[in-house]
Amino acid sequence: MLAGIVFMLGAVFMLGALPAAAQGEVAGAREASPREISVCTARFPFGLFMDEESVFRGWMRAAGDTRTRCGPGSGEVRARAVRLRAGDGAGLSGCLFAARGAAPAGYALIAQGNAWTARDVVATFLPLAADNPGIRFYVYDFRGYAGSQGNPFLHAIIEDYKDILNHLRRQHEGADAYLYGFSFGGIVLMNALDSAAARAGYRSIVIDSSPGTVNFGLYNCDDEYSPGRRLDNSGACRNVAFLRSPGDYVVPLARTQPLWDAVGRCGGRRLEYSARRCPGARGEFNHPFQGEGAALAKCRLARIGSELFGPR
Repeated sequence: MLAGIVFMLGAVFMLGALPAAAQGEVAGAREASPREISVCTARFPFGLFMDEESVFRGWMRAAGDTRTRCGPGSGEVRARAVRLRAGDGAGLSGCLFAARGAAPAGYALIAQGNAWTARDVVATFLPLAADNPGIRFYVYDFRGYAGSQGNPFLHAIIEDYKDILNHLRRQHEGADAYLYGFSFGGIVLMNALDSAAARAGYRSIVIDSSPGTVNFGLYNCDDEYSPGRRLDNSGACRNVAFLRSPGDYVVPLARTQPLWDAVGRCGGRRLEYSARRCPGARGEFNHPFQGEGAALAKCRLARIGSELFGPR
């Protein structure tokens, strides 16, 4: 219940009209898409002045960018803009970044937390790209965020990611494919991969610090979208890993437990971050890349890389 209250208060605090430049294509000429349906509601009295789109716009405001930016990359890693059109016609903007001069060796899609933009992901994950030459890393701004068109709704974002997954599989036919989703991004990926057959096409799928349910107490979504419900007991999760941190104050262990249990029943790997395994680190692991010093962030990236690209 406390986590639900914190979530709601945070959402209320961040609500309000976006700057005109930020509204752009979000509230612009495009008509609402059939996939932009609400599957989340707030309990009374919050529902009187909050709806699903308002909550997402609060997160969009926190994310900050009004257009998709990929940054200059680094001396070792090149980054550039990419774009695709979702099934309902909305343009989705993103970034491709990879180590310079390396022969292609597969691709990885990153699905981020809901207060992140593609630019944030590129800046944070540059070291992972440098350490894994040949892997092409993709990240897309969520619908309505930064340079991506449309209005943000959970169902619509999940449908967009189905389009992104299909697009990348066609573009890189036959290549090794890897997926990493953290926080809200893990919810999105687990829903976009809604069957064992869909998951089977990936060398590894790593979910990091994601809630196991989409019911937050005061603000709840249709339980059909809870990520653990997408898994079964068939053992068809050998390529799935779930990471979490006992020190996570954004998504505490109790919030992750339904997905932790579901991954175990499905035959996936479950691991908890520990600062004891991180030389020179101060403090403890938190929610991904929040309040973590450079040593912990480096260790987190190393663990993510090991789970994604390491031997099975």
